[in-house]
Amino acid sequence: MKLPFDSQTPPATDEDIETLKSVSPHELPPVYLALLKYTNGGEWPINVAPFAFVMFDTDTVVGNLTGTDFGEVYPDCVPIGGDGMSEYIALDFSEPGPPRIVAIDATEEDQSSALYPVKNSLEEFIRIIGQEPEDG
Repeated sequence: MKLPFDSQTPPATDEDIETLKSVSPHELPPVYLALLKYTNGGEWPINVAPFAFVMFDTDTVVGNLTGTDFGEVYPDCVPIGGDGMSEYIALDFSEPGPPRIVAIDATEEDQSSALYPVKNSLEEFIRIIGQEPEDG
């Protein structure tokens, strides 16, 4: 898979990926697993809100799924990163078909308004990783 941004960390190991798959409540898309085999974390701009993507390494994703209440609060989501501040970026499995990419404002108390769409698919999201936001 050719990606439009540079890897910033070594790839996830097969063991890392198997551990993540074993704790995920959803079947992780092959594109996400390929992304982890390219880079197991990193930080890049994106040209849509929340304007930054801090990709979680596999240990952080596993920790969010097993050591926090994230899975209870957002059972249809798998957190794959954040914005470096107060928002998660997640795979959203709430609708049939491939998961869409959403952002979740962790400071918002109303869960129904905390989640907002970023891109309709992981493939679309990957295309904007590394792209600077346009000035207004």
